[in-house]
Amino acid sequence: MAAVTTDFDDFVGSRHQRWVRVGVLAGWPQQDVEDAVQAALSTLWRRWRRVSAFDNPDAYVMKVVINSLKKDATRRARRARRTAGTESRTRQSEATDNDPQEQVARSALVRAALSDLPPDQRATIVLRYFLDLSEKDTADVLGVAAGTVKSRTSRALAALAANGHLKEYQER
Repeated sequence: MAAVTTDFDDFVGSRHQRWVRVGVLAGWPQQDVEDAVQAALSTLWRRWRRVSAFDNPDAYVMKVVINSLKKDATRRARRARRTAGTESRTRQSEATDNDPQEQVARSALVRAALSDLPPDQRATIVLRYFLDLSEKDTADVLGVAAGTVKSRTSRALAALAANGHLKEYQER
C-alpha cells in the first residue's frame, strides 16, 4: 500500500499545478478549477491501480477536471449568463517581452480572448496549444472524435484571429 501511495503522491505532486494552470487558462475561475482538480484527485485515488496502468493517466485526470468544470459552467449558465468586462490594456512602447508588466498584460489579453470562446472551443485550444497535446490525446481528454477536435480548433483559431483583444499582438 505504501508503494501505491508513493506513486500516487509523486504523480499528483508533479502535475497538480499544471492541471490548475490549464483550467485557469481555459477561462474558469481559479477556485472552481482547484475544486474540480480536488474532485478529480478523489476519483483518481479510488481508481489509481487501474488508472496508473493507462498509457496516459494525465489525460484521464484532465478529462475528469474538464468534465467537472463544464458541468459546473452549464449549471451556472442556466442560472445567469456571467459577463465579464475586460478593461483595455495599454502597452508602453518601451515594454519588452521580459517586462513583467507586459507579461501580465499579455496574459490578461489572452485570457480575455479565450473567455470569449465557447467552453468546448476554449478547452480544445488550451489542451492543444498550452498543453501541447496531439489531436488524438485532446480528443481522448474531451471524449470526442479527432475530427471534432480539428473543427473546434479551426473555428476557435478563426474566432481568436478576429478577436479585438489580440489585435495589438497580431500586428507585430
